[in-house]
Amino acid sequence: MISYSIIAVVGLLISFVFLRLRSFNAVTLPAERYRLLADAFTIPFMMFGALIWVAGLGALDGISFAVKGLLRRLIPGSRLNSEDNESYYEYIQKKRAKKTKAYLPLVLVGAVYTVFAIIFIILFYQVF
Repeated sequence: MISYSIIAVVGLLISFVFLRLRSFNAVTLPAERYRLLADAFTIPFMMFGALIWVAGLGALDGISFAVKGLLRRLIPGSRLNSEDNESYYEYIQKKRAKKTKAYLPLVLVGAVYTVFAIIFIILFYQVF
């Protein structure tokens, strides 16, 4: 339960910062306010839900392998150098063999933020 509340607070903080950067208090038109609120609640979904889901599917494995290879070459004597001849296939197989952590709190909180974003989008189209 604590993980859900921490993630929700971080999402609210992200939404609040977005609204502050877009000068939400200065906006007077209801349609514009609803659009900004929909955008503000879509961002945590994109961070918590979609990005974690895509990463879990392995879409970012190539980037991870490339960054690890770059760090291996830039930092001599690091523990990353122990796997100098590891191919991409071996890296993927080793990564899939590891037990993955459950990202359910991130996905569920992201889904709640999506519901709020959809509500604000509906209100936007009713006013616009």
